[in-house]
Amino acid sequence: MTTEAIVTDLDLDAIEMRAAGATPGPWATDPDSAWRRCHEAHEYVYATDPTDRAGIVALTGIKGEHVRNARDAAFIAHARTDVPALVAEVRRLRAELAEVNGRCDQTAAARDRYKRERDTERAVADQLRQDLREADDNYGALQQHIADIRNGDA
Repeated sequence: MTTEAIVTDLDLDAIEMRAAGATPGPWATDPDSAWRRCHEAHEYVYATDPTDRAGIVALTGIKGEHVRNARDAAFIAHARTDVPALVAEVRRLRAELAEVNGRCDQTAAARDRYKRERDTERAVADQLRQDLREADDNYGALQQHIADIRNGDA
């Protein structure tokens, strides 16, 4: 699946509903909270006071086993505000893209109309050139005929 297909296939309404249904944010991590110091086994993500165990939203693997645990916790904590912001940005960009595509369609239609008008004008100009050549030929033949009449050759 291409990146474009992934972005196009995003169900923003479903993403927004999941974000809205999650514990209100913002979320955070606090490696220095008093409660955490008592229970240092995990990296915690909380939605309220870091000392309130009821506010814990998520916890990562065993603290210190993997350096990425703290990074995972930070990622999870920021997801509460990042996801709604990203959904809003995708909606804004989609609206902007639709507007640009509409203007492109209008521009293409105008271009096509001007090309048709240009082609029509070219055809008229070509016909006028042909008519002028024929008129020049007729004028030349008429002058020759007049000269022949004056010389008595007609």
